[in-house]
Amino acid sequence: YCNKLFLINNNSSFNLTLGDTSYWYIAYYAKEIVLPNTESTKFYNDSHGFMYYLEGDTYVLYGYNGNETTLVLPEKANGKSYILGEEVFGNNKTLKKVVFTSGIKTISKRLFLYCTNLEEVVLPDTLETIDDQAFYGCKSLKAITIPNTVSYIGNDAFFSCDSLESVTFEEGSCLQTL
Repeated sequence: YCNKLFLINNNSSFNLTLGDTSYWYIAYYAKEIVLPNTESTKFYNDSHGFMYYLEGDTYVLYGYNGNETTLVLPEKANGKSYILGEEVFGNNKTLKKVVFTSGIKTISKRLFLYCTNLEEVVLPDTLETIDDQAFYGCKSLKAITIPNTVSYIGNDAFFSCDSLESVTFEEGSCLQTL
């Protein structure tokens, strides 16, 4: 299935609808289908390589096509708040350091799946959740500090982080589930 396929530019004779299971599930995961001579109203790409789609009033960061080794996530997407989609940076081999800006509350599932060169992550003081397998396979991650605002760390969040030597929980941690 095409679970990363969000936008379909349909110039064919296929009658596709969102969530449709016909035509080999091509439109099943799509967020928008654009017909000839129209433009997408739900997608936004910024100049730094971040790719978003609009869901309600909130953008979802769903992809990154840059090649920076150090990445500072933006505070806003097109002037609006945003959340992180799943596997946004999955299999990225260039990232070494990521800095989150204030406002991010959830590190989504498999956000950094197999980012094998990721060494350092600076988490925001607004973070509440580190979801399942968020850093799965980040073999170069050496240390991480968990903000005291985090109440949940999901299953296998740091699984196969072979170089992880230190996890520091900030004083006053409100962690309830690990």
